[in-house]
Amino acid sequence: MKSKQISVLSLAILLALKAQAAPAEPDNAVNPEYQKDPLQYSSDDALAFNRTAAFTRHKVKLNGQDVTFRAFNHLPYVNRRSCKNCQHLDLYIPEAYFEGGTINSYKARSAPIFVPNSAGQYQQGKIVPPEQGSSEASVYALSRGYVVVSPALRGRDSLSDSGAPIGAIPASLVDYKAVVRYLRHNSDKLPAGDVSKIISSGAGSGGAISVVLGVSGNSPEFEPYLKELGAAPGDDSVFAAISYCPRTDLEHLDYAYEWQYEEVDSYFPHRRANPNSAELPKPLDMTDKEQDLSEQLARSFPAYLNSLQLSSPQGTELSLDDKGEGSFADYFTSLLQDAAQQALKAGKDLQVEPWAEVEDNKVLPVDFDTYARTITRLRKAPAFDRLDLSSSENKLFSQDGRQPCHFNELIAKQAEQQPCVATPEQLRLINPFSYIYAGKTQFARYFWLRHGTLDREVPMTISAMLALALENHGAAVNFKVDFHRAHSGDYDLKELFNWLDTLCQKH
Repeated sequence: MKSKQISVLSLAILLALKAQAAPAEPDNAVNPEYQKDPLQYSSDDALAFNRTAAFTRHKVKLNGQDVTFRAFNHLPYVNRRSCKNCQHLDLYIPEAYFEGGTINSYKARSAPIFVPNSAGQYQQGKIVPPEQGSSEASVYALSRGYVVVSPALRGRDSLSDSGAPIGAIPASLVDYKAVVRYLRHNSDKLPAGDVSKIISSGAGSGGAISVVLGVSGNSPEFEPYLKELGAAPGDDSVFAAISYCPRTDLEHLDYAYEWQYEEVDSYFPHRRANPNSAELPKPLDMTDKEQDLSEQLARSFPAYLNSLQLSSPQGTELSLDDKGEGSFADYFTSLLQDAAQQALKAGKDLQVEPWAEVEDNKVLPVDFDTYARTITRLRKAPAFDRLDLSSSENKLFSQDGRQPCHFNELIAKQAEQQPCVATPEQLRLINPFSYIYAGKTQFARYFWLRHGTLDREVPMTISAMLALALENHGAAVNFKVDFHRAHSGDYDLKELFNWLDTLCQKH
């Protein structure tokens, strides 16, 4: 694609728009090479970071303290971009590093690089400047001395400049890998940042992309895609992958959802912060056909779960019988019990979750069905691979960018007409378990995995399985179930960055 030239005035406007938290202060003249066209440098190394590129200074408040940083905007991370609104990134660096300063024991060359993504519901991930409210994790990271990178990633809704769809699997993951390669490629040119400590992060679909990035380091399957875009060659593994409530293992996600909610025949198609609220909307009942499909999907889950041959942290083999009962179900409810016990210890009111019963200051064993009926289901069956192909995931698996596709084998067979079905390659590339069990890729050193007990959008079952699979295959995993937490992310930033600091300062 030929890129359009951008004038000095247009570039100035673009940079000014990025400075929403404080007025931008131009600190140097616009470099001619950079001004000429941010989409393509004219140097021999088109992806080389230009140390004399224009930047702006910004200041935001965090807990009453100023967080000052420089922003380098609209940096392309591939040579052949698919669209003008994607495949570029913003780079944010604490101001102290340009003055030879130290933050939280980090100096310019030792600062970790935090790379969050905003790819909700597998849509295009947009650049999110550090500011309170929309990107508090980035502000928090800068305050702790981290370099922050905000990338624009392709998603299921991405279009080329000519209007052609360009976001089907594995586009978002290919772009995320290209970002990592860009950073490593510029290890000696970036003003700050230690490329051996790149940390990905996301929630929901973004959490899924983050964890797949973490387990698929240097996978040769992505090389053709990366070469097609003109990504930098080299290493695309990361130091740590942060994932909140990941919407992942899509081909089996309906199995897990229905196993978790099989005994619940009604659904509330709206989010609720409190299941006991007097303002509850009226529940909707599933049809007989939907209930029958729910049972079929739930009965398909044990065979899949057992095929993973998971073991608990104590070494106990976890499995389910044909009815969906067994040691894995016991492990699942123990996670709920532990989460409630930790909340009780912290002085929280457990009455907001009626499934958590207390006796003598101890949370009693949790009844699985009571838990499911209490928090209720958000979606009717099937929850993700819908029969009418209307879900965001159906669109994600499109092969021509326009026709949605099924991705669950059982559901595809229920279709009234000959359906479009996801390819084995699509299913494999987006599924973290395929890399974990193949054992042919470079894992992140560390994984942070969180899921809330009140998450009705993505079954906690998937996070529990993912944490176990990673641990069973030698990965270092910090997994926690959070009491009375709905589908969300970045809610425990102090705990997260304390953990990251411990790891980063150790290496």
